[in-house]
Amino acid sequence: MAAARDRTLNGREYRPIAELLFDQLRWRGLDAERTFRDLVSMLAYGRDPHDTPFGHKNVPLTERIARARTHVSTPAKVEPIVVWLGYQSGQGFPQLSAGRVAFMNAHWAVPNAAPGRQDFEHRAELWELVKDGDLFRVAKRVDEESDVDFLVRVDLGRTTAAGALNRALRMVETILSVSIHNSGGIRPHLAQHGILRSGQVATFTLMLSRREAGFPDDHYGAGITARAIEEHGPRIASALVKGEFPRFLAAALEVQKTADHPFSRDMALRKPSEADITSVIPLTDRVVQHVAAHAALAPNDLFRLLGRRWPHARWRVDVRQAVHLCLLHRGYRNELRNELTHEWLANKPSRPWILFVADRSGDLLSLCRIESERAWIKRMFASVSDYTEYRALIDYYTAEGAVLEARRRRVRNALVHGNPAGFAIVDSVREYAKFLSGTALNLGLESYIEGTVPAATLSKRTDEFNAMQAGQDAASYWRDQLAARAGTDADSS
Repeated sequence: MAAARDRTLNGREYRPIAELLFDQLRWRGLDAERTFRDLVSMLAYGRDPHDTPFGHKNVPLTERIARARTHVSTPAKVEPIVVWLGYQSGQGFPQLSAGRVAFMNAHWAVPNAAPGRQDFEHRAELWELVKDGDLFRVAKRVDEESDVDFLVRVDLGRTTAAGALNRALRMVETILSVSIHNSGGIRPHLAQHGILRSGQVATFTLMLSRREAGFPDDHYGAGITARAIEEHGPRIASALVKGEFPRFLAAALEVQKTADHPFSRDMALRKPSEADITSVIPLTDRVVQHVAAHAALAPNDLFRLLGRRWPHARWRVDVRQAVHLCLLHRGYRNELRNELTHEWLANKPSRPWILFVADRSGDLLSLCRIESERAWIKRMFASVSDYTEYRALIDYYTAEGAVLEARRRRVRNALVHGNPAGFAIVDSVREYAKFLSGTALNLGLESYIEGTVPAATLSKRTDEFNAMQAGQDAASYWRDQLAARAGTDADSS
């Protein structure tokens, strides 16, 4: 009021004052927008925020200001806050609970929330939300469509209600982004939400978002997402119990999500454009810079650490690619092909995949019908058991990495500063750039989940790599690991 009446303010600098007040209210746990609406009502009309019907009251200005000051100075109430989120995904989701986050299949949970039905955790809370039949509705007949497919319960603990929805969404979005980045699938869309304060419904929304999968009824993509959340969700959710997700790591995850989106399953019906492919280079560079800031490392130092991982990682990818080329074609020795494919794609393999390649390389080569690739495939299989062959490949990949890193920097600088860059050159470094950002983000997330020092995690190498640097071949290393594991199991039994 004083600022509004002060005619010495030449530019009427109300926005900085309002932003300062908004920040003060948020830090005190109040809903800033709602509080300001209440202040407008009290100062302009002289009415209390909850007065009905709406009308103007003859309250003196001094009393209006005093009551408004009392209202805004009242501390925010601290109480148990729980947020329920309803998502559309095209498929239900199995029960999964980790930390303060719980996922559940809406098609099963909503009907069973009614009294007298099957009991489950948090049933009373869900019934409080769905008992009127408007929120989280699910189909009862085949020709009906559900408003939501799965529910997510986020327990924020004892806190203030201001910003509860955004806090819960940040936690769930982190879980979804990490899971989809690592395993693929479609991104579920938030359809409805409800907030409970001290067990009572505070606010809710019945607004629905349209289904936006890459193509209609993508149940396979939804299944990939469900399995990805089952695999990665519990660890992320448990880590989030420690507190707010680190700022720079959250920024890196958001940039990586932007880089992945044009190539995701959600965009399956749209071919990535040259602009989409080109944007990957500066975006992945930004991911690495954010992770470097999170780990308190200079960006160039982190790029060097990540570049040293390229040769061994590229070797592992090429060995797997050689296996895929052998299992590619059908109609020739199908019985052997089915046997090898079943073991290669098994969810719970009986041995490490490196040993599968070492032991069945002859059978795999007998299935190879691509004569132009046979020599390369044979060399890749030999490198699993022959250290000399592995070392020669690593030297080649190291030289390749140096060329790609120099080219990536030139392309990145050209794109950032608006200089022309040939698309073929840009596309040639896309795989390498994605490797750098993906590795940096995964290692940063691993350090956060495990509670280790980020810089140490980014510098640490796997035991397999260390053994092979010392002169041991991959097959021998994994045979030694299996023998040591069998000896430990025998001792414990």
